[in-house]
Amino acid sequence: MYFMLQNSNLIDKAVLISSSGPTETNKMDRSAWRYLRYPIIDKIILWSVNFYLFKNTYKKKLFYNEKLISNVEIEEVYKPFSKKENLISQAIYQKKLDWTYTGHEMEKIKRALVIWGDKDEFYPIEMIQSFHCERKIIHNCGHLPHEEKPKDFNESVNDFLKR
Repeated sequence: MYFMLQNSNLIDKAVLISSSGPTETNKMDRSAWRYLRYPIIDKIILWSVNFYLFKNTYKKKLFYNEKLISNVEIEEVYKPFSKKENLISQAIYQKKLDWTYTGHEMEKIKRALVIWGDKDEFYPIEMIQSFHCERKIIHNCGHLPHEEKPKDFNESVNDFLKR
């Protein structure tokens, strides 16, 4: 989103998925990543990441319908997270996130489509109101509409880009 704001002359249209960016993200994020900002808690979180926890979070928190994702797919997504150096890099990145700048600039983003799952466990659906552009809510869908409901997602993106 920061790139969009800094380079709006280069971007004709953009699609945002269950997007962070509004200032509310700092307060409304329901994921464990937000706790990485706190010393000691960050280490507990990083050292507790394992395949079982990852699989459970992916199936129960990221997807609304856990039957739509297989263990094989989850194993593939988990591979980078199984390396401690990747987790440490993710933690450093997450600790530095502050949505204050983009939150104050949200009204400038007009040529975008925001797609949100109505059952998103991490970012509540109310956050979509912060976006002053076209919005699409995909029903019975969690945090990853492009993975959980690819047909609905692709139709929405195609319709938006054709206009």
